[in-house]
Amino acid sequence: MARRRMTVDDDVEILVHWRAGRGIRQIARSLGRSRITVRDRIAQAEAAGFGREGPPWSGAEWRAALAAAAAEGGDNETRFRVRMTLEPLHEEIANALGASTMTTVWQRLRDAGRTAVSFPTFRRYVAGRIRAVDAARLTVLMPHPDFGEAMEIDYGRLGTWTDPIGGRRRTVWAFVATLRASGMHFVRPVLTMDRTTWITCHIEALAFFGGSPRFWICDNLKTGVLSADLYDPRLNRAYRELADHHGAIVDPARALHPKDKPRVERAVPYVRDSFWSGRSFSGFDEIVREALVWSRDTAPRRRHRVHGITVRELFDQHERAALIPLPERPFALVEWKDAKVHPDCHVAIERVLYSVPWQHVGKSLQAKVSAALVELFDGDTLVKTHVRDSRRRITDEADLPPDKVAFLMRTPAWCRRRATEVGTAAAALVDGLLQHGGLTRLREVQALLRLLDTYEATRLESACAIALTADGRMKTVRNILAADLDRRQLELLPATSAGAFLHGAAAIVGEAAR
Repeated sequence: MARRRMTVDDDVEILVHWRAGRGIRQIARSLGRSRITVRDRIAQAEAAGFGREGPPWSGAEWRAALAAAAAEGGDNETRFRVRMTLEPLHEEIANALGASTMTTVWQRLRDAGRTAVSFPTFRRYVAGRIRAVDAARLTVLMPHPDFGEAMEIDYGRLGTWTDPIGGRRRTVWAFVATLRASGMHFVRPVLTMDRTTWITCHIEALAFFGGSPRFWICDNLKTGVLSADLYDPRLNRAYRELADHHGAIVDPARALHPKDKPRVERAVPYVRDSFWSGRSFSGFDEIVREALVWSRDTAPRRRHRVHGITVRELFDQHERAALIPLPERPFALVEWKDAKVHPDCHVAIERVLYSVPWQHVGKSLQAKVSAALVELFDGDTLVKTHVRDSRRRITDEADLPPDKVAFLMRTPAWCRRRATEVGTAAAALVDGLLQHGGLTRLREVQALLRLLDTYEATRLESACAIALTADGRMKTVRNILAADLDRRQLELLPATSAGAFLHGAAAIVGEAAR
């Protein structure tokens, strides 16, 4: 009679009774089975390496053992019998795994001569009898994507390269973009990985493919994604605009989940081996050219695992037509920067100061910097536009508060009028400076009146009176105020002649100037 292959459903009850020491007739009568069936199942168990020695097994233990035996295969009886020699060590192994790794436990048992099984056999025993399968380690095959659906993007390190000019050692990275459906690769070597490089590489990749997929799947790089959030990733603004321009959606991979973009993860070692290893280049421009040739001619010749044709054929026949066509107007390369509005109503962009309406002082704005313009935004609201300039300071007077505009527009007439408001001594000193020096002394007069931002008008008037007896210069007034000589005058004059006081004041002013 042909033996029927053991299954858990049919045989667990028979084997539980058999291991417990019951005879064939008792098992058959208790379970309502024929003695031939019971004898047949027991014979199969013995042939697979199971015995009646040792403590009884529960139904769950028999199911695990039979499942492991089925995984071993019907022709592996000898190996399974060896594996069952681990059963007497079951409790010891289970306890040891709480403190050590599986490899360490196996090695110590083997070195002590207590087992001769191989590590794969030991590992299968632990997985089947002690530890449940870790669901996090399971890999589920993704359904094959639609053509034109997604592009996976990543940076990978190629290696080091010695620049022949100067002999400098440089680390070369590869920007790799892979179309998920066809497996078509684009590789662009880079030396830096800043935001401009990130955007430029995307533009070149889309030009290479001749269109854009609907989804871009990238790492959570700061050049592209500002915060790693599955449901609301904050994208670098220039990157978001690039995707919007091409009708695509950026879908960042979860942090520390490389399987979210498996095709480009596998592509990076392939690029490193096929394109980079064992080659020498005379210059970085040559590296970039050769990478483009490799992307166009070498990589597409490999055969696609699912469709059975080359990647080039699959791309030309199916994926190219499924991509979103490139816009007629090319994307204008821009860079977004955070810019704090300082108390002087200016922001600093690449060492150049640009004015912003004074109502935004203290805010953090976003600066959109292109080749021709600097545009400043408060959220999505445009607040100021400047023509990009290489000068150190670009100021639109309309951006300043009215009183500050008046300050900057201080003409000689305005300065005389303001000095008159301070006092007769201040008016005399300003008038003297402007009469003898003309416009060359205007900045000195303006600096003199700016002292009102720090000192009271009465003190400035007193300091000007003292300075008129000396040289009548703005620096003298400033030194008098800094040394508090205007206040000391009030204390000393009742007991000291004016001449003696002025003589002493001149000496102190000279000392302060030094």
